[in-house]
Amino acid sequence: MSTTQQSRTFANRLAVRVSRVKLIAPRFDTVIAGRTRISSAMLINVDDKPVTLQSTILREKVDQYTFRFTSQEEIVQPGDTLVLPMGCLAAKAGDVPRDTVRCISYNGAVEQLRLEDLDTAQVELKAFARVQLSTEVPVRIAVKALDSTDSSASLYRLPTGWGVRRHFYKFAALS
Repeated sequence: MSTTQQSRTFANRLAVRVSRVKLIAPRFDTVIAGRTRISSAMLINVDDKPVTLQSTILREKVDQYTFRFTSQEEIVQPGDTLVLPMGCLAAKAGDVPRDTVRCISYNGAVEQLRLEDLDTAQVELKAFARVQLSTEVPVRIAVKALDSTDSSASLYRLPTGWGVRRHFYKFAALS
């Protein structure tokens, strides 16, 4: 065994580029046919610099999936998460056609944008639709913050000076 240190120089090295953003798919799972299910995709900035979300698209443009936000440029700070609400509305029971959400983001100023500043993240959307049972009663719960000048706000006083009133809506079951 030799005690001399040996070294070897490699002329060509493997360069790996890691995405600055991570996209997590919304979880639609099982939806009720004829009713919209809302779930959110999440775009996470894993870089140490802010990134700007340039565009969000559905690749196959399947009608059952919709975005529930205005598609405008959003800056995502380092380590922060941007929530992208989406809807799934299936007309009939069965497998909902699959689609892919693609988010394109960039790092730096748009005037000095280079190809290596662009990032693309994409995830697959999938869902299964079922018929609503006659024994199921859908309930939608909404929370509404009241201004402290509202006279009914004193009934729901929170330490911050804002009140929360709960509204319950009951919809008749579909037959």
